Amino acid sequence: MKNTLEIFADFSCPWSYFMTPNIEKVKAKYDIEIKWRVYLLRPDLNEEGEELNDAELIAQDNEVFALTAKLQNLPLSGKRAQRFNTQPSHLISKWADENNVGDIFRKTVYYYYFVLKKNIALSDVLKEIIYTTGLYEIKPAHIFENKKYAKLVKEDLVIAKKLKISSTPAVKFKGKVFSGFLKYAELEKIIDD
Repeated sequence: MKNTLEIFADFSCPWSYFMTPNIEKVKAKYDIEIKWRVYLLRPDLNEEGEELNDAELIAQDNEVFALTAKLQNLPLSGKRAQRFNTQPSHLISKWADENNVGDIFRKTVYYYYFVLKKNIALSDVLKEIIYTTGLYEIKPAHIFENKKYAKLVKEDLVIAKKLKISSTPAVKFKGKVFSGFLKYAELEKIIDD
């Protein structure tokens, strides 16, 4: 049986976004299963989201964001003024994982959030993401109506709580949990140990 690398992430977390290339490299090199799990940083947000406060806006001025994105070869488009509800996108990501298109869906959602600065809770934006990824046959409403995907998201949140995860990204491998952004070399060490 393959070992499983579990990644707890939220689409609104820049560090979850920045770590995606490292996960792709791990997937290419190692014969392990990759399991993406949901951790909602702000489950209380409504569809419109909220304005970022002054401290959050100042944090984005930090050159670390821009430098990390550049080092990870990821696009990043300046400051965001708002944070959006990510739960609708996570519901669809569960469907996408089940249908072996989770990686491309996640990539596209992160792009819409961090580059295009779109509200990924809105039905029209989700439809656009779905069509951009080539998943023409699905309709967001069908996924939202199917309680199965909401149950999968809830299961991930329960697991995160049991593991005492309180931020993203977090990685679990062989029973150990590692919090925060991990460089590729750090992920290799975790897997090789």
